[in-house]
Amino acid sequence: MFNFIILLTEHFVIPAVFMVWLWKRLYKSKFDAIFMALLVGVYIHYIYRGGEWHLFGYYFRYFWWAVFLIALVRMVSQFRNLPLWSPQTRKEKFGHYFMGFFSMVFLGLGVWAYWGTTFRGEAVSLSFPLKHGNFYVIEGGDSPLINNHHRFFPVPEKFSLEVVKLDNAGRYARGFFPGKLAAYNAFGEKVYSPCNGIVVSVIDSLPDLPPSELAGKEDVFPGNQVVIAHGGVWVYLSRLKLHSISVQPGDTVHTGQLLGEIGNSGLLGGPFGLTAVPHLHIQGTRKSGPGNSYYEREGAPMLFAGKFLVKNTLVEAP
Repeated sequence: MFNFIILLTEHFVIPAVFMVWLWKRLYKSKFDAIFMALLVGVYIHYIYRGGEWHLFGYYFRYFWWAVFLIALVRMVSQFRNLPLWSPQTRKEKFGHYFMGFFSMVFLGLGVWAYWGTTFRGEAVSLSFPLKHGNFYVIEGGDSPLINNHHRFFPVPEKFSLEVVKLDNAGRYARGFFPGKLAAYNAFGEKVYSPCNGIVVSVIDSLPDLPPSELAGKEDVFPGNQVVIAHGGVWVYLSRLKLHSISVQPGDTVHTGQLLGEIGNSGLLGGPFGLTAVPHLHIQGTRKSGPGNSYYEREGAPMLFAGKFLVKNTLVEAP
């Protein structure tokens, strides 16, 4: 509950306070107004890029931009006759220093998040493994601000994606953190092979856990999964539903072939450890060490229909 309150404050309370401040503040100069608009703008950009919008509804992601633009138009119409600069009291100077500091912090965070929308290295081209609906990337990209799997050194999970399904209202579930797996739109969604290749390994014996429950063993970390060797890349599709997998190690698979269904298995954790809910985990790895164990491989960037998918990307799959 505490983490949920933090997220609610970050996504709604703080922006609302900023908007009221921007709307009602009496500005003494154009500089004062522009400085305030900068602070609000960089914060809105920060939560737009890195927010957990699937929790509240995808379309709320655009709400604060619309409110900000309305407030900005009103502010511009008010300060036309203001001087560019006016003398500041000590209290007003402190307020400007305060706003300047937090503007730089959120500007830096926003730039860091935006930097993660591109990647460095050789990518593997794949087909999106889900069909018939709107799917939303809740973790993904080349920055820790938008991908909780990201590290600055080569690790297998570096470019991993976590994907949920949204309904027509942009929600990932019926209600906030419902207790039944069937209430989550992704649960039971069919997963298809994103590439041609050979099945390297299969896990299909782990139970689907109730939401928010964690499995505590490292050896069940990926949950039920299929690993496909596609050229020099191993493609992992994890968190699958118990007994849903239809392939075996050694099988040859083709792009678009049914592999299994999304479940809620393995060692799971949502944003800020808030909850563990059904989603599809996708990652690609390349060999990086003399052996071929999991931790002797490094993450490979993945392109789907030529696009590098990052946090808060909506995929409309036919």
